[in-house]
Amino acid sequence: EFCINSKQVLSFIETTQPDVYEMIQKKGERAFWVRLDEKIKDFGVIEVLRKGVKHFDKTIELFYRKPSSNYNTKDADRYAANLFSVTQELKYSLSHENRLDLTIFVNGIPVITCELKNPLSGQYVQNGIRQYQSDRDPKEKMFSFARCMVHFAADTEQVFMCSELKGKASFFIPFNKGLNDGKPTPPFGAGNPINPKGLKTHYLWEEVLSKDSLANIIDKFAQVIEETDEDTGKKEKKMIFPRYHQLTSVKQILAQAKENGIGQKYLIQHSAGSGKSKSIAWLAHQLHGLFDKSGSTNIFDSVIVIT
Repeated sequence: EFCINSKQVLSFIETTQPDVYEMIQKKGERAFWVRLDEKIKDFGVIEVLRKGVKHFDKTIELFYRKPSSNYNTKDADRYAANLFSVTQELKYSLSHENRLDLTIFVNGIPVITCELKNPLSGQYVQNGIRQYQSDRDPKEKMFSFARCMVHFAADTEQVFMCSELKGKASFFIPFNKGLNDGKPTPPFGAGNPINPKGLKTHYLWEEVLSKDSLANIIDKFAQVIEETDEDTGKKEKKMIFPRYHQLTSVKQILAQAKENGIGQKYLIQHSAGSGKSKSIAWLAHQLHGLFDKSGSTNIFDSVIVIT
């Protein structure tokens, strides 16, 4: 009914906020589920995970971010208490038996759905995209705006992503590395390079969906933004999820800056229309909070952006 794993939500709250858990039990669980559902509907899952939910006189935390410095041992313990889980073949509706191949939850709240296809059985990533466009009704709670961060369609060769399902109008964009594996040398082209250790799309679960990476995306990257149409003046909300090249370029520069300190020069080569502004913004915000390798000293005092 509420598109959450209630056992995991309560388990996380009981472990990390026993006084809040007690309050929920006294006031009634259903009242909390209704409140949580309203907040996700109004603000989206990212805002709720980052800021928690005010319920009666208490703020209920639903996710703990990874601390940026080594001083925060208490915050490190809280971060370790986050529950990351995957559900296979998830039945997501009360009105039919449709199932999702994989759904990823953080503390019992779904954040990512995936349709996985296998070319060996004649199913390709395009079949997964068509499934989302034709068989996944955006009016279903699970697929409503900002209820999840992103929806992935993947096979053994390629990955595509969509941050907002709109039926047949759902727009999927590539979430691939490029044939050169993200390096500035040939071979250039779309898709993914051969992976000598396994499938071409291994990076999706080994890099992007690892616990630390997923927590970082929730904390620093994914967001709901509001844009105004210059012609009509109409405001529109958009769910933003980083593309693979944005995610990796920002992470690589942060890792280099942490390793080498100040005074270095870096170049990101971006094609037109591929999200330069967002890469700049994500990088600037995270450079500002970057600590050195010891985890005790902030590297940059100021970040200046010239456009």
